[in-house]
Amino acid sequence: MRRRGLGDVLHYFIPEDEQCEARAQVQTTRAQLPTSAIVWCLPASAERLLSCALAIDLAVATARDGARAEILAPFPRHRLLPRAPEVSWQEIDLADAGAEGLERSLQQRPPGTRSFVLLPPATLGTLLQQLAPGSVDGVLVPLEATPLGPGQALGLLRQLGPLMPELRVGAVRVGANSSSEVQDTLGKLARAAQRQLGLELEDLGELHRGPAIFRSLLHGLSVLDVDEEGSTARSVRDLALRLSA
Repeated sequence: MRRRGLGDVLHYFIPEDEQCEARAQVQTTRAQLPTSAIVWCLPASAERLLSCALAIDLAVATARDGARAEILAPFPRHRLLPRAPEVSWQEIDLADAGAEGLERSLQQRPPGTRSFVLLPPATLGTLLQQLAPGSVDGVLVPLEATPLGPGQALGLLRQLGPLMPELRVGAVRVGANSSSEVQDTLGKLARAAQRQLGLELEDLGELHRGPAIFRSLLHGLSVLDVDEEGSTARSVRDLALRLSA
C-alpha cells in the first residue's frame, strides 16, 4: 500500500482555495524576480578571450537564474568562446555610431533584459560619459594578482572618475595565488582610488581561475557546464548574484 505524503492530507488542514492562492503568489513572485534590467560594463576586446568568456559565464549564470541575459560587444563572438544558447550575443556599432550605437542597443532591449557590455579598456570611460544618465548600472573591474594588475585597474578607475557617484564600480579579484595576497592588493587599490580620485571601490569577491576556464575554451562550453561544482563555477555564480543585487 502506498504511503501517503503531506500533499494527500493537506486539505484537512488548509482549505483548497487557500492552497491555490498560495501557489499563485509563489508563481507570481518567481515571475517578478528577473524583471530588473541591470547593465554591467566590462573592459574587454576581441583578443581578450578570458574577459569575454567571463562575461558569457556571468550571462549564463544570470539566465539560468531565471532572467533574460545578453552580451553587447563592438566585435563578433570569437569562435573559441563558449557557445551559450540561452544567451544572445549582439554586435554593436561603435566604429560609426559611437556611444549612440550602444545607447540605441540598450534602448531596444526586451523589458527586463540583463546586459553585459564589453567595451575597449582605453575608451570605456569616454563612451560611458557620452551615454544618457542611468543607461549603465555599474562597471566590473577585474583585478589580477600580478604587479601590473593594480596599475591597470587604477588607470581604468581614472576614466570613471567623472561618472561617480552615479555609477557602481566593483572590483573582482581574479586568479589569486592566495586570498590574503589579492586582498592586500585590493586594499592598496581601494586606498589609492579614494586618495587620488575620491572613488569608493566595491569589493565583489574573488573569481577563481582554475583549469576549468581553459577547458571551457577548449570545448567551447561555459565553465558552468565544464565543471559545474568546481570552485571556478561556484565563484562565477556567486559573482552573478552580487551583480544582480
